[in-house]
Amino acid sequence: MNLTRADVALLGRRALQPAREGAELLALFVAGKLVNTKNARLHWGTEAKYKAGWRDAVAQVVLEASARQPLTVVWLRHNPAIPKRVTLHATVPRELDPDGLIVALAPALDGLGARFGVGFLHDDRASAGHLVEYGQTVDRKASAGVRIGVSLREPAVGPQ
Repeated sequence: MNLTRADVALLGRRALQPAREGAELLALFVAGKLVNTKNARLHWGTEAKYKAGWRDAVAQVVLEASARQPLTVVWLRHNPAIPKRVTLHATVPRELDPDGLIVALAPALDGLGARFGVGFLHDDRASAGHLVEYGQTVDRKASAGVRIGVSLREPAVGPQ
């Protein structure tokens, strides 16, 4: 059996995929370097390529996940307006400040959206009903990237 470089890369990405935690419908890991584009002073063209690269990487990992969990991926794509809880957890070599973390993870979140990405979310604004949570782990030896967890958002309890 002959494996191409693309096959080997796919096997490597598949090995990085995390297990689902709790009530998560889908758990993904997208490998890549995170950049706070507000502090990096990138040329607008370089910044656009960086963001498009992250959106494409998220779409590629979701496509690979659809082979393992086809019904979940199809259900998420056909129900983008149902409120979801999205957890974006970065693994970075150096700690990012809170607003820099949000800026760095924005293209990954956009990759889940309907306009640019795979269509899990119809809108990523807070008023759309989705809850987005951010976190980071500083580890110089681990593979840099983002762990994405998608679950249904639990209804709010008590007065609104």
